[in-house]
Amino acid sequence: MSGEPFTLLDMVVRNKAGVAARISDLIASRGLSIANITTPGIITSDIKEGRLFILVEKCDEACGSSIEESLKKELGDIVLSVKHLSALNAYVFPKSRVLMLADMRAHIFTHGLLREGFREMYKQLASTPGLEAHFHSLLRSFGRGIGRHLYERWNVRIEDVGGFEEYVERGLRFFEAIYSALGLGVVKASTENYVNYLIEIIDNWECLALSEAGLAVNPQVTLGIIEGYFNSMLGRRVAVSTTRTGKAPGETSVFTVESLGSLA
Repeated sequence: MSGEPFTLLDMVVRNKAGVAARISDLIASRGLSIANITTPGIITSDIKEGRLFILVEKCDEACGSSIEESLKKELGDIVLSVKHLSALNAYVFPKSRVLMLADMRAHIFTHGLLREGFREMYKQLASTPGLEAHFHSLLRSFGRGIGRHLYERWNVRIEDVGGFEEYVERGLRFFEAIYSALGLGVVKASTENYVNYLIEIIDNWECLALSEAGLAVNPQVTLGIIEGYFNSMLGRRVAVSTTRTGKAPGETSVFTVESLGSLA
């Protein structure tokens, strides 16, 4: 895709059935392809209007201007406002905007940023003997805080879902969904006895970043995220360990969780 122009359409549209389809049809009628379509927030049925982003492939500045005018003239009944921004490849930055995940402000860290961040941290660690265990503990604690926060976004009570097993199953599905939605990896979480749990993550963010940085160490932040989430979900201490780490795109990292005693 090197050198191809893209145009991002940033719209405020009426929240009604068929809006995205009508806009997509107009774009397709110009012989153009949509590379991505999304909303920067959650649009529920009680909201009258919302933001809609559409990324159009092989569409330069002139193309973007033309689509913007067409949307205003032909779909003014559903498109309340529209702006376009054209650039090459993925270098499309909406001005004065922030990324949102549900109702939370979010940030993007590319694999390159993470790789170099880990490389620099471990380089500093190598020059300071005796701090490795403490450093790993800090990373693990950082992850635990993230994991607890992820659980708080779900926060379903056992009595609300008809029992412990159903509660856990829903908790596992939520963990799969939220971890993947954050772009941290594609998760499959399972259990056979509700004591031991298997977490399989394809393209786990930390494992890939560490591998790209040439570091053969355990993914402490990921271990902490899993520990913090399962601590909160089960209300018990848990032991989390790494069984396998994926070192290349498409590979699976495997973690195990064992439920132990009470948190008290």
